[in-house]
Amino acid sequence: MNALKAFEAVSRRLSITKASQELNVSPGAISQQIKLLEDHFQKPLFIRGPRALSLTPEGAEFASVVQSALTRIAQASESLQSSKTSRYLTISVTPSFGVRWLIPKLGDFHARYPKISVAVDAQSRLVDFAADQIDAAIRYGGGQYDGLQVDELHQAELVVVASPDYILRNGRFLGPESLDDHRLIHYAPSSERLSRLHPGWSDVLRIEQSALEGRSVFYPEMHMVVAAAIYGHGLALTERILVEQDLETGALALASDLRFKSWGNYYFVTPRRAYKERELAIFKRWLRQTMPPEVLVVAVAPREAVSPNLSS
Repeated sequence: MNALKAFEAVSRRLSITKASQELNVSPGAISQQIKLLEDHFQKPLFIRGPRALSLTPEGAEFASVVQSALTRIAQASESLQSSKTSRYLTISVTPSFGVRWLIPKLGDFHARYPKISVAVDAQSRLVDFAADQIDAAIRYGGGQYDGLQVDELHQAELVVVASPDYILRNGRFLGPESLDDHRLIHYAPSSERLSRLHPGWSDVLRIEQSALEGRSVFYPEMHMVVAAAIYGHGLALTERILVEQDLETGALALASDLRFKSWGNYYFVTPRRAYKERELAIFKRWLRQTMPPEVLVVAVAPREAVSPNLSS
């Protein structure tokens, strides 16, 4: 069972280091468990590349079965252990993440775990877990939250999106050389700390902000940036996780082949002594299973690490 749990975590994260962090064991222990499985089956389950892991065809097929089986075991165990009364969690998120990703996905969580209710607190403000009665927060940042339990969920990928009609009228975005053909939609939060945390057009294109004057519009929330792009107002630079549903439905399309790694990751943050440990563990595991896998993208030079919107 330990070997299967290690394999499942590595197959989902495609990283021995991240799997070891998730399971709270050493990378060496994870590697040993994978080796035990590969020796047992007498065939490799992973392809060890110079920069990343990938699953072999046999490994991918096995991973699908193992992930499904472990999920069913966990759900059955939780059903046996759960009380007859419903429990609820209050989760703090930023408005954009709540509107663009969490709320559309919560139906799946409620279907899987009907005895756990989730209340969403969506505000871009400081959180005091005790005073605000918040059980956990999902935050984008550098992961430096003193005195709190912090678990990485997802590495953000930045993409350039626009409505299909806009792309048809103006063409695709090729880089700084095609700026004259486009209007850029900027995320301009009122908080200075958020401004320092989120890369913008001038950062990823490595040009001065003054060069973008006359072709820019600004919004204080990322979900407003996405809405403006859907209505054909220009190109939006946004985290892919916030627009994945719009890309699937065709409301938005990738307007460029350029992709960038953001400065921040998404983190699941809780007090070190959380009251609802079992429910929080279930919710965190669901988040990890639901969030898209990490991809290798062009790196953006990091700024000074900041961790807004939380207090202990």
